[in-house]
Amino acid sequence: MHIINGFLIREVADERVAVPIGDAVRKFSGLISLNDSAALLLQLLHTEQTPESLLSAMLEEFEIDEATAKQDIAEFLSTMDSLGLLIGGTP
Repeated sequence: MHIINGFLIREVADERVAVPIGDAVRKFSGLISLNDSAALLLQLLHTEQTPESLLSAMLEEFEIDEATAKQDIAEFLSTMDSLGLLIGGTP
């Protein structure tokens, strides 16, 4: 699975946001506010990922237990999928 092409992560007023560009603007207009884990996941999803690769990256990057990481990943993927931004669907 991966995110549709056309999102940049930018800092705006001390907050990280995903900004659609190009064709992504037709699919989604607005900004997506990102916490640290969402920013990592979005960055990773610019290339093809598996649930296992996302989990591994979350556990490596943050001091977080596996159950919490899995829940965070599932919620993020579900949100991206519901917005029509995820290719390959949620696991």
